[in-house]
Amino acid sequence: MKYYTRSQAGLPPLAYPLATGCRKEFFIIHMTASSNGVKSLNQEFDLVRMWDREHRQKYGAACILEGMNVFQSGDIIEGRMPLDSNNGAAYGAARPGFGIEVDGTFLRGFTIPSGQYGALVELCVWARKQIYIPLDFRGHNQLGAYDKRNATTDCPGNLLSILPQLKRDVAAGGIGVEEPKGTEEVEDMYFKLSENQVARGSGYQSEKAGKHFYIDIMNDNGKSPSKAVCHVATDQQEYGNESLATLNKESSILRINVGDMNKEFGPVVARVQCTAGKVLVKFAE
Repeated sequence: MKYYTRSQAGLPPLAYPLATGCRKEFFIIHMTASSNGVKSLNQEFDLVRMWDREHRQKYGAACILEGMNVFQSGDIIEGRMPLDSNNGAAYGAARPGFGIEVDGTFLRGFTIPSGQYGALVELCVWARKQIYIPLDFRGHNQLGAYDKRNATTDCPGNLLSILPQLKRDVAAGGIGVEEPKGTEEVEDMYFKLSENQVARGSGYQSEKAGKHFYIDIMNDNGKSPSKAVCHVATDQQEYGNESLATLNKESSILRINVGDMNKEFGPVVARVQCTAGKVLVKFAE
């Protein structure tokens, strides 16, 4: 990942402290509406500094509004940091959204270049390893529920069409990545996962039918901590419910009861990915 910090880009200090510790609920995809084509790194730095000045002057902002900037060269330049700050860059959604500006004007048939798309996927995969951000991708103009002004913009143009594939590629860990499976099964139907490995299980969740589906995630990393993310899918929603497990103690177990999400899901498919350390995973009814 060709990643450049605020300092490397020459961005000035914050005008005042940012809101941090924001609970991120989705990614917000923007387009910069700047000229298309690959730019030099110095030109990219100039643009980021220009956007920073504009946001300070127009909105009275502490600094540039969006969290990250992804250029057609594949370069990624920090914007408003840290990752958990109010960096959504959309009216009413700055705190729950993580805003990414995709450099270019994506209108009249111009589509995102492959190198820029690859950098966008890589950035989202990396960001989700740093802080908790669900697999939820929205365009700026899809956020009218937060403020009606969001619905009046052309942003992000035809980038809306890439959001379903972006979600799939980020979930898989990158473009063309064959999702690694946890194939080693140990005693009592536990799956043994190392970092980035995935286990899947299915069941049925219905209070009325007396069926209860749950997932147990156990730390298998000795006294060192482990992390995992669990996605639950139904016929109506593709991996729309997500839980993050942080297991700090030796042999500690987190039980995810699907009934806590919805008592009447019906058929359920679950996917657990180990994101750090080692875990044991069990699916059961």
